[in-house]
Amino acid sequence: MRLTPLAALSLLALSGCTFPHYANKDIACVRQNMTYGGPNHGPMPFDYAMGFCVQHTSNDVLGIVNAHQVPLDLRADQELQKLAENPETNPDGYAYVKR
Repeated sequence: MRLTPLAALSLLALSGCTFPHYANKDIACVRQNMTYGGPNHGPMPFDYAMGFCVQHTSNDVLGIVNAHQVPLDLRADQELQKLAENPETNPDGYAYVKR
């Protein structure tokens, strides 16, 4: 069976979604911000990146009343998990899923 160039490109694009760094949106967000940062600033330290990626949830339509952090799931990346567990690298105590 021979693949056409379009089929080969499609297969290549789809295979990129299976790499471990894309498997978890929380890990991808923290790594992205630690590496590149945002348009108005450069790479972020871990605690800034974690704070940028944290999500909040609430029973209120506007998300204001009783809002709380949704814990980031960093368990698949042992380095980030250790940074989250360390009070020196997570001084603000951002929520994360425990091991």
